[in-house]
Amino acid sequence: MSSFRRGVRKPYARPENRGDVSGRWVHDKAPTGPRGAAVVPAPIASTNTKLLVSNLHYEITPKDLTAIFGQIGTLVREPLIRYDRSGRSSGTAIISFETATEATRAKKQFDGILARGNVLLIQLSAPPTRDVVCHN
Repeated sequence: MSSFRRGVRKPYARPENRGDVSGRWVHDKAPTGPRGAAVVPAPIASTNTKLLVSNLHYEITPKDLTAIFGQIGTLVREPLIRYDRSGRSSGTAIISFETATEATRAKKQFDGILARGNVLLIQLSAPPTRDVVCHN
């Protein structure tokens, strides 16, 4: 069994160089981050290009949403309508614009309008938050 000889890395073995081994264990997800670096939440910029459209009529298709929201600006991808397990529309969709300005304009223009008898409810979709590690 040559894989168990001295100097040869064994399967699932820890690497030899483990960094700072002062004896104190610090979780890398701790508030101070790895090796004592402060974690600062990233500033929330107006880079929100997605809209969450709800209260959609069940007969509205992605093609209909493209026709409506395509008037404002360039859509990055086809509108994503959410469906339940049986294939029925859940009444919500995600619209992705090229810029945050277009998304904001679309929200202002189409929030509260009627589409096939239902009032559209539009929200800017919250971007996932990222933490930025600042090494002191």
